[in-house]
Amino acid sequence: MIAYLRSHPATDAVLTAKNYIDNLSEEVRKGMLEKADQGT
Repeated sequence: MIAYLRSHPATDAVLTAKNYIDNLSEEVRKGMLEKADQGT
């Protein structure tokens, strides 16, 4: 089942989107922490 899902293009797109969103939220969090550290 997992092997089938991993080779399915639509699933790849969903996983890519999830990774993108996870990375984006991580970058936003880092940016907010940096701003808080600088006191701006």
